[in-house]
Amino acid sequence: MTKGRRELLERVRAEHLDYIRCQFIDLSGILRGRAVHRNHLPAILERGIPFAQINNIVDIDDAESDLALGSQAGDFWAVPDPTTLQRVPHTNASGQVFTDLVGADGTPWPTCGRALVRRVDELVGRELGAISLGFEQEGYVLRKTEGRYVPVVLGKQMQPETLDLLDPFVTDLSSALELLDVPVEKLTAEGGWGMFEVNFEHARPLEATERYFRYKQAFRIVARQHGLVGTFMPKPFADGVGAGLHVHVSCLGTGGKDLFEGGRPGVELTDVGRWFVGGLLGHAPALIALGSPTVNSYKRLQPGTWAPTHVAYGAGNRSAMIRIVQGRTDLGGNAACRRLEVRSPDGTCNPYLLAAGVLAAGLDGVRRKLDPGPSADYDVAHPEASGRSAAELPPALPRSLDVALDGLEADEPLRELLGEAIVDAYIKIKRVEWAKFMAHVSDWEHQYYVEFF
Repeated sequence: MTKGRRELLERVRAEHLDYIRCQFIDLSGILRGRAVHRNHLPAILERGIPFAQINNIVDIDDAESDLALGSQAGDFWAVPDPTTLQRVPHTNASGQVFTDLVGADGTPWPTCGRALVRRVDELVGRELGAISLGFEQEGYVLRKTEGRYVPVVLGKQMQPETLDLLDPFVTDLSSALELLDVPVEKLTAEGGWGMFEVNFEHARPLEATERYFRYKQAFRIVARQHGLVGTFMPKPFADGVGAGLHVHVSCLGTGGKDLFEGGRPGVELTDVGRWFVGGLLGHAPALIALGSPTVNSYKRLQPGTWAPTHVAYGAGNRSAMIRIVQGRTDLGGNAACRRLEVRSPDGTCNPYLLAAGVLAAGLDGVRRKLDPGPSADYDVAHPEASGRSAAELPPALPRSLDVALDGLEADEPLRELLGEAIVDAYIKIKRVEWAKFMAHVSDWEHQYYVEFF
């Protein structure tokens, strides 16, 4: 038995944990897994837990997206990663670990998100340098009243007093995040009523991704404990602010050199930085499919909402898909570090797919030296304010899930970098979701059409 596994078992005994939840994030972004009693943990640490192949590729309703992987298809195994053990905050004696998905021969399972992030990160590390990611998630705290969801507080954005209105929730959330080893940088009352934004410390891609997911767990769990609903639904209210997920990307080369910082007057980025941005923009439709994966996502990506609508980038420009975040150049060091912010995703995504997609798109841009074109120094959502016409705007982002999926399906370079199997499986799941939406007849349609035609 490895040292890591022995240390996990010692922690389980020392903390009096009865069950360990061996978990993975499926392609829909939903947490799946099984709870293993401590007496059986040594064997599970060695061989893993078998799951039916379909368990990783069902949709939110647990509907099968690929009949070829049904009851006849056999298993994959979820092998616990001992380094990820955390106590589950709301339980008396349960812990949890993330798992690596493998086949019967022990090789990574084709649709394992952890393996994907590791592989792409290693590739980027060899060719560019050490990438770090910082997630920034907006989410709503709601109350369900008479079958309707309403914001739990009516405070103002950026006011600490708004946090005071929900202090018991915020306090318990902070405690849960400490228990889960999720280091928070900032907590902010955001633009929507009952909306909060949390910035997390930067870390290597896999660690950053899983810290972020543990935050999502804690946010929803603590809300339930308070009789509330925590949600990352991108657009829960038609007249409200959308909830986004912003991903900050920085890259350090040999000797700790910032590979994105141009260091010359009037130059925003190095060539490597520009090419990386060129890759993000060049693969924009595919990245939208990975980062904005629900029907509701596209109600957030609308003009005038502080969410991106076009394939654009700009220094400090929050209306663009990619914002170049400029540091305090007078201070030097980390404070002057140049980083990129991908502003299009939201919290309904699978974070492994999003992280790997961002890294792969940027790497492809550097490999092919993709020019991102001129940066946007104007509000892309309101070009008329700067004397521009709509015809002068860069291409629009996909306006619906089906169009975004078409873009991902057609993006051969990104599919090759990510792996055909995982991309195809993901597209199948999302096509099922889109078909369900298209088959649904809404109250809006009844209101507008029944008595007029």
